[in-house]
Amino acid sequence: MVFKQEFDTLLTKKMDRKDFLKHVIVGIVSLTGIAALIRTMSAMNTVGGVSTKVTRKSGYGRAGYGSKHESS
Repeated sequence: MVFKQEFDTLLTKKMDRKDFLKHVIVGIVSLTGIAALIRTMSAMNTVGGVSTKVTRKSGYGRAGYGSKHESS
């Protein structure tokens, strides 16, 4: 509910083009920053607070160039 009230206040606020662009840019940066943070946190594997890298045993690019690697 608080977010809706603040959003309505923002929409009814008188502002010039410069203020409008500031609000739009801050909103875009906030959204992309939050999305990147969530993506980083979900991709990170942590064990005891230390990030670990997940290794894959097979997949595209795992074999050397020209090798006769067969996937199972």
